[in-house]
Amino acid sequence: MGKLEKEIKVLNINKEEIINRLKKNNIEFVNVKNQKIFTYDLPSIYYRYLEIQELFNSSNKLILKTNLIKLMNVLEEYSDLVDDEVLNIVFQEMNINSFSDFNNLDIKDVKQKLKKSKTFNSTIKLLNINPNKWIRLRQSNDNIELTLKHVFDKNKTSY
Repeated sequence: MGKLEKEIKVLNINKEEIINRLKKNNIEFVNVKNQKIFTYDLPSIYYRYLEIQELFNSSNKLILKTNLIKLMNVLEEYSDLVDDEVLNIVFQEMNINSFSDFNNLDIKDVKQKLKKSKTFNSTIKLLNINPNKWIRLRQSNDNIELTLKHVFDKNKTSY
């Protein structure tokens, strides 16, 4: 595997304004890169949720434990995409304080709570694609990089 890097990205900038500021601060121009960018949507939250639900019927403890972890990831993503009012209704219907309460329950109880919440079941069906999460494959000259993008944008607030 190649190197990993941390990146800060500023979106929707004025290109000319930035170039002028860089010149003004004597920042030297290096080169232009030719890029090919390929983007791929990840499987929908709802599809992943259905797959987890199906695997919860297994009697294999390892499969059950693994799918509980997968479920927690789906629920975290779900929490990022629905507004807090909907999330609070879901918690009330499930009689929990947060999805992390599922870590203290057995699979049977988790399945029952998920089934019990009409709001959760109706809203997760609407999440066909997570527009805030995708995979990008980029070729810049001779370098190739693979990036998983996940933009946290709940309630129009950046984290």
